[in-house]
Amino acid sequence: MAAHEREIAGAKCECCQWSPDADDCSLYNELVFDAAVLTPEYTLANVEAVIFPASRGREVQRFAFDIQNAFKRNGGRDVPVLRYNALVDSTGPAFSLVTNH
Repeated sequence: MAAHEREIAGAKCECCQWSPDADDCSLYNELVFDAAVLTPEYTLANVEAVIFPASRGREVQRFAFDIQNAFKRNGGRDVPVLRYNALVDSTGPAFSLVTNH
């Protein structure tokens, strides 16, 4: 989340400004945790993947890889990066594995 906050700190687009209404921001971030066992150690150890929407530009994919690299640097975990395809292709697989070239 700290990386996400740094990323949007200098954002200039309208959707990156906080508002109480739903928006469609490229820098949107969502985390879901089990609050009964929520500790920093548990949280980081149980992240299963970094997911980004296929409808977004290369900068969002690059940010997903930045998060993946942070996991590698801080604990050596290789968390996969997945592209969420369902919003742009309802007939294909909902998710696809993306490799960092």
